[in-house]
Amino acid sequence: MEKSMEHRLHALELQNRIFIGVIAALVMILLFIAAFDSNGSAVITCQQIDIVDADGKEIAMLGIDEDGSRGLFIYDQSGKLRLATIHDTTQTALYLLDATETIRVGAAQYAHGGGGFALHGEQSKGSTVLYHKDSGSLTFYGEDGTVLEKVIYQKEIESKE
Repeated sequence: MEKSMEHRLHALELQNRIFIGVIAALVMILLFIAAFDSNGSAVITCQQIDIVDADGKEIAMLGIDEDGSRGLFIYDQSGKLRLATIHDTTQTALYLLDATETIRVGAAQYAHGGGGFALHGEQSKGSTVLYHKDSGSLTFYGEDGTVLEKVIYQKEIESKE
């Protein structure tokens, strides 16, 4: 019994996918082998690594974003940025973002020496910030950005007289 044209086409598409997968795997293996120098260490150089799902949609990127920050950026199913680990001239930070791409949780160490943690409300209205540079502080901000409460800790310096 002769197979239908649709069945034969489906089988051919499957064979092509397998063939492309095998070729891609062989290319990756050859690139990996070629990257080894005589000491046995591997170096792979690229500007950006994009990780995509089965549909080809980007789910993560390791590289430089549009602001020039280096980092790892992870996106949700709708393409919204949800996690950013970045390093640039001003900070090294980890940010968790909500579905509107608003930073809701952040931890950062700044180039000027200070660092801290922040929890932000919806649309960045209202926040709690724990910060330390020369002294520590815990600040609560209202939805309009005004300081509601601020606690400052400064270690007293003992004189050596």
